[in-house]
Amino acid sequence: MGTEEYVPLYELTDKTHRCKIKVRVSRRWTLGSKDSQEKKKRFDGNQIQAIVPKNHSNTFLNVLHEGHVYHIENFSVQTRTDSFRPVQHEYLILIRWDTIVRGSSEAHPEIPKYNFDFVEFNKIRLLPKENQNLQDVYGTLEGVSQLMFRKGLMLKEIFLKNSSGTELKINLWENAIQLMDNVITYATSVPVLVVTSLTVGSYYDQYFLNSTSATQFYVNLEIPEVLELQNSSTFKERNISVLQASPSVERNMKDRSLRNRKTLSQILQMLNADSVGQVFTCKAIINDIVHDYAPFYKSCTKIGCRKKVIAKGDHYWCNNCNNAIPSPDARYQLKARIQDDTESTLITIFGDEAEELLKHPASDLARLIESADGIQTVKAIMDEIIGTSIVFEIKINQYNIQSQGKYGFTANKVFQMDYNLDSHQIQEDIEQVTESSQILNDSFQAQLPDNMQQNNSTLMKEKQILLASSNDIPQPSNKKKRPNKTFKRKAYMEFSTEDSNETSQTSVIRPPSKRVRRIKESKD
Repeated sequence: MGTEEYVPLYELTDKTHRCKIKVRVSRRWTLGSKDSQEKKKRFDGNQIQAIVPKNHSNTFLNVLHEGHVYHIENFSVQTRTDSFRPVQHEYLILIRWDTIVRGSSEAHPEIPKYNFDFVEFNKIRLLPKENQNLQDVYGTLEGVSQLMFRKGLMLKEIFLKNSSGTELKINLWENAIQLMDNVITYATSVPVLVVTSLTVGSYYDQYFLNSTSATQFYVNLEIPEVLELQNSSTFKERNISVLQASPSVERNMKDRSLRNRKTLSQILQMLNADSVGQVFTCKAIINDIVHDYAPFYKSCTKIGCRKKVIAKGDHYWCNNCNNAIPSPDARYQLKARIQDDTESTLITIFGDEAEELLKHPASDLARLIESADGIQTVKAIMDEIIGTSIVFEIKINQYNIQSQGKYGFTANKVFQMDYNLDSHQIQEDIEQVTESSQILNDSFQAQLPDNMQQNNSTLMKEKQILLASSNDIPQPSNKKKRPNKTFKRKAYMEFSTEDSNETSQTSVIRPPSKRVRRIKESKD
């Protein structure tokens, strides 16, 4: 029997017919369509992606296994039309009903067992927005957040650290969460993870990665990149239990509570079509609890849904899931009036965020409200948070734009006030403003004539304004004695000298007018 002739993967195109390939299956996953619920199976064949349609999945997926090498023939090659590419090949293989798949008993060391396209953490922000290739990364697992819900989907955040100490956040959605939980369950120490098939996301200047249905996890792989990281100075053997309360998770929450901070007045003024989807944080005091509405509602019990259910005979019905719900959950829908130094508005706080404030599960209050004087007791419990300062995260939606904030906002997230963190941020803001003031002042000084620079420098040390002593310039504290003359307005900026906390003023935007300079020169 003659030697088989195999076509290299890089030569495959949509014009390739009747050829044979020898490949190793490096990854395999299931992809489901949310709209039609139709599922199909996929696997990676080294450097090209292959698809096994749903109606053939039982036949072929019992044969195709990760890590094994196969002889494949009678397949189709198609041009890619999907949005994201787990591998960078322009084409993909379609497994047909008559495709021949035959396993190989040989080791085939010439075909790599793993093939990743790793991206460095500091280069993620450089990837073009139209990039369609899914990204692979690896790093030491530094933190795992608690389970959260975003837009009805389950979410967990994990944090990886590379050999240089840089951290990267990865959002794990839905199925990827179970894969991550399995890693935590079976790991005895903090692992080095390879995480595959990720998309790039950004929140203002913060970049992160998101899982997809193709995402897979590999733990402590014996590949050069992982071995190098394990031998680096940043890698430390630690028990897996330290991850749940890791500094990475705590630091991410603190950064998030300060991100894009605005006053309520500023948020209300920014309500236009361009602000839809923008996320702001604001610090405000809970002024009152609105008791005109029930503080909770009966919700669907399905994880990721939590929509309101309606009563139908002896059961409840969820229109979102299109399912009967025998015993719905109680879920918070707390309405409050909040106020800062600039404005007041209504805020609605749902679910876990309201429970975080009230320190009582909604189910407990739902049972309590059925008892004697239960309504008044529940109101008293909710009123306990009046006067509390909270940081609210608000995401602007189309309804906010249409109503111009008249009916308030929904809290995306609530953060307990961290006064030390807030003070630190205020100090940083002051330092940035002071630094900008100094740069502007230095720039102006460089443009002044030499004699004016000398005079200005002398008077700066004495903390006096250069022209304030001139009788020709009106004094702010003596408005009645102003001469009947017209002067150009001056722009001022405050600064503090190094030897005192006393604040002075100097003109840094516009030098004195020609007329004032002529008056001063004639007096000299």
